[in-house]
Amino acid sequence: ELIKREYNEGHTVAIHGYSHDYNTIYQSESAYMSNLTKLQDKIKATTGGYIAKITRFPGGSSNTVSKYNPGIMTRLCSLVVENGFKY
Repeated sequence: ELIKREYNEGHTVAIHGYSHDYNTIYQSESAYMSNLTKLQDKIKATTGGYIAKITRFPGGSSNTVSKYNPGIMTRLCSLVVENGFKY
């Protein structure tokens, strides 16, 4: 309900990810994108069509979460941009 209100009041709805389980979401690029698009789809359904494209990585965009999958943050930074997101 808060997301719907935020959107209806004219605020930008940014996206962070459905889960913060780093071990799961950072196991692969596809796992991360699935986590991101799951929340994106929920926001779209809640707002009646808004597609959130501004994101922040769970844990930040530094490589400190790469311990779950070395180098994944470097790959994800490119992948999210290729998929139309800004981070």
